[in-house]
Amino acid sequence: MRRAIASLDKEGLIVIGRRARYALVGAKASEPAAPLTGIIRIMNSGHGSVKLDHPQSSEQTHVHIPAGKCSTALTGDHVLVVQEDKYQPKWQKHAKKHKKQSPPKKGKTDGELTGRVSEILTRADHSIVGTIFKKNSRFYVETDSASLPNIVQVNDSGEAKSGQKVILSLDKWDVEHLPPMGNVKEILGWHDSPGVDILGIIHTHNLAMEFTDEVQREADLIPTTIPVEEAAQRLDCRTMPICTIDPHDARDHDDAVWVERLEDEDGVHLGWNLQVHIADVSHYVKPGTELDKEAQKRGNSTYLVDRVLPMLPTVLSNGICSLVPNEDRLTKCALITFDTEGHIKKTSFYSAIIRSQARLSYEDAQEMLDRPNMAHPMADHVREAWQLASILRQKRFANGAIDMEFPEYRMNLNDQGRATGYRMSEHSASHQLIEEFMLIANEAVALALKNAKKPTVYRSHEDPDFDKLHEFGEMARILGFKCGDLTSKNELQRLIHKLSGTPVEQTLKLSLLKSLKRASYTIEPLGHYGLAKANYTHFTSPIRRYADLVVHRALQGLLKNPPETLDKLSKGAALDSIADHISSTERTSAEAEMDSKRLKLLEWLDTQAVGTAGFNLRTAPAFEALVTDVRPLGLMIELQDTMLRGVVKHRDFPPGYWKIDEKKKRYVNNRKGKNQSIGLADRIKVKIKDVDFDRLRVDFYLAE
Repeated sequence: MRRAIASLDKEGLIVIGRRARYALVGAKASEPAAPLTGIIRIMNSGHGSVKLDHPQSSEQTHVHIPAGKCSTALTGDHVLVVQEDKYQPKWQKHAKKHKKQSPPKKGKTDGELTGRVSEILTRADHSIVGTIFKKNSRFYVETDSASLPNIVQVNDSGEAKSGQKVILSLDKWDVEHLPPMGNVKEILGWHDSPGVDILGIIHTHNLAMEFTDEVQREADLIPTTIPVEEAAQRLDCRTMPICTIDPHDARDHDDAVWVERLEDEDGVHLGWNLQVHIADVSHYVKPGTELDKEAQKRGNSTYLVDRVLPMLPTVLSNGICSLVPNEDRLTKCALITFDTEGHIKKTSFYSAIIRSQARLSYEDAQEMLDRPNMAHPMADHVREAWQLASILRQKRFANGAIDMEFPEYRMNLNDQGRATGYRMSEHSASHQLIEEFMLIANEAVALALKNAKKPTVYRSHEDPDFDKLHEFGEMARILGFKCGDLTSKNELQRLIHKLSGTPVEQTLKLSLLKSLKRASYTIEPLGHYGLAKANYTHFTSPIRRYADLVVHRALQGLLKNPPETLDKLSKGAALDSIADHISSTERTSAEAEMDSKRLKLLEWLDTQAVGTAGFNLRTAPAFEALVTDVRPLGLMIELQDTMLRGVVKHRDFPPGYWKIDEKKKRYVNNRKGKNQSIGLADRIKVKIKDVDFDRLRVDFYLAE
């Protein structure tokens, strides 16, 4: 039907009106589209996305603003949008190319509203970070963010000197093609001073560094011991072999686990009991307090490469809320009983008190799994836990979960915060053990809250954009992988399995990740596509995520031993606003974390390229890379291990007449006597040509 309508539209026999409603030509025209208003977010690529104040439908909550049509809007501004393109699913535009693909199921469309910003209704409070310089007696700032204009004119420079990193307040920007104007409100320090680079990232993303006196005062008044009467009201688990398993350098410990093997009198295996204990932050942080307001404002903790910007003061996050060993701690407990095949037989929830028996690192737990005879008080417990976790993992992927695990790198820093190298972190069985227990606890809580109709937030991940899935499939085919209809989870899983261990595995997985929609918080249980779960929420990290604190409060009424006074719950529009806000803060934190890692990686690469004797093309080290895309600009590449992306520009190719073959995604050198080509999925060696620390970009050239 969609293709038939697309054909009628192309022939001019029908017209499209509002909300994808069609009419015959000559019929009564639809009324003009109503004005669209919302909050804009500008991407580094220059395009924008406006979250509408009043969506036209549940599927169309955002308007896409192409690059060049954002006017003078900056992220966070409240803008008026004029719709330009009619609503049409993208897949209809290229229907002939999609013969092997099926249209989206359930009548869903993958089109999007597009438009342009016509007016800035309200400016957000912008902090512009950059390096100040003087030219022709005037001061300017070269900005750090790629989503901002490159140059800002300075009206009042204060005491700032050329070469210093500063923070500007936006004063005026009315004409898109003229530079904005601002005033220096803070001097961060000299551009190359230790720590100034990370401060720049913090202020670029408007992240809070310090807690107000009121918030800190409330936190300091919280008792650091647990009253006897409070312990008496809770499920007492202090004698159980409960432990935490975290990164070796973790400071806050949200979760602890305990697994019990169930057997009958004859020793026949019946299943398992799993206890997932989560720090009971809701006992200490009450709605409406300054602590709660600040936690909601921050939305989550931010983990930068050299520091943590916590959601809660450290007296809570690293103190009374953290499930440290050999100390009494309050928790919310999910008790889940499984049969031998990993099916849930029973679920119940409690307020509990625990005393963790051990603080294990992932490496500790992995050693216990790898060495069956290892003597450790928790070894048998960890091995039994893995028996259950491995079954849950197999069951999850059998249900359609997508394996999107990537290798991760962590930067090594010296005492001054300078990058000295990096190390890879492996996603081993010990990581998977904790991951599976957290996932199943989140799912159990979500289902219970949904069935009880409790107002809360859910973690939602919608089905992917059909058109982008098709593009991903085309890329896979170019690289030699056969795939069918990728809207089928089974077909997508088969393709990912084929990629395993191949040179292009990470590249194609990253391409797939870009085709998927971003997970967010919603007040309706929309399901999680990537995890293949119909009901999912975040329950397991209330120290570092406000969403989990909201869920803990909603769960209080479902506990077997609820508190005497239940917390007041946010509902309706107020809860929806919280969900939108924490979705935004999560994205901001993720961008800041990525920027800090990338910055330090570039810092280390720059030292490798330049060395102590200055830049030397001949002696500079070469890096293994993979060609991830071929464009008229040149080769888009990705370093192995770190997956750092950069470009080898066309003008930096070796001598010759290099011509692009867009269909084959290759460059060919047709110079006389040469028979050279380079293209998508080729492994190459590259050297660093230029590092742009302000924009976090790097250019390479071919080493061979």
